[in-house]
Amino acid sequence: MLANDHPLAAIYGATNSITYTTDLLGDVTLVGSGAGRMETAYAVIEDILVIHKGSQR
Repeated sequence: MLANDHPLAAIYGATNSITYTTDLLGDVTLVGSGAGRMETAYAVIEDILVIHKGSQR
């Protein structure tokens, strides 16, 4: 449950968001458009390739 004035309370639809609580800056909220199916699939394949390349070292 969030207070109505919390930045994440205004997030709707296909939007990604996260709030970090930091010692120096307090709460920092990042908001961006959500990825679609193709963008998500591409990111997963890219991550798998990076992991595979790292395991060959």
